[in-house]
Amino acid sequence: MKEMKKTLKIIALVAMAGVLALSACTKNEPDYSYNSGGSGYDGGGDNQTRPSAYFLVDGGIYITTNTTVSFLNSSSNATSYRWSFGDGTSSTMYEPTHRYSTPGTKTVTLYAYNNNNDMDSYSRDVRVDAYSAYISRIVVTDWPSRNNGNVWDQFATASTKHPDIFFKISASGTVLFTSQVIDDCIHPDDGGTTSLSFTVGQTFVPMSYTITFYDEDSLENVEMGGGTFNLVELGRSSNHGSVLSLTGGGFSFKIYISWS
Repeated sequence: MKEMKKTLKIIALVAMAGVLALSACTKNEPDYSYNSGGSGYDGGGDNQTRPSAYFLVDGGIYITTNTTVSFLNSSSNATSYRWSFGDGTSSTMYEPTHRYSTPGTKTVTLYAYNNNNDMDSYSRDVRVDAYSAYISRIVVTDWPSRNNGNVWDQFATASTKHPDIFFKISASGTVLFTSQVIDDCIHPDDGGTTSLSFTVGQTFVPMSYTITFYDEDSLENVEMGGGTFNLVELGRSSNHGSVLSLTGGGFSFKIYISWS
């Protein structure tokens, strides 16, 4: 019995020594955990969230020389900023404005800093052109008289159905202009008007655009046709011209342009 008690005591002493040795080899490390966005961290109880830089260009990335452009700051977790406008100039304002004097592609970079001087940056290109095109009106001289053999305005209740035509001008999938609707457009072949005049009154920078014509219906707008026009190529010509005549998708139309 005495031998058993002695053995148990030895085992207990050995176990205690093992625990002490393990404690001596363990280092207390701070608990680091990343936030859900992966852009910052919390360490040792000291919140040090890293900045995230981001901005938009008010009005889009296509601009003209000597026109004021505004930059919209959407950064987070930042306390100071530095902008590089891609033409050798910079700013430390939160949301600066800028005017470019020369054409070309400019890379704008925003640097965002927090109180610990952590930095994040974001860049995007803007294209600066030396001229712009003011479209005063678009005149349609021909359009599809039938919708695949059927009359237009298929959802209308009137016995005589003619399309109520309007159009949208878009670039890179973004609609930039929507025209007024001209109701009951009777095709010339059916004894109707020979042209449709739409007022635009908007300035466009040189790039490629898509114009899409629709038949407005109460239940569903039906796409009728359209085409593309490239103000870049037109603007590079020595004589810009004031009227651009186009055909596409069963439509013939003229775009009246003045350049500046």
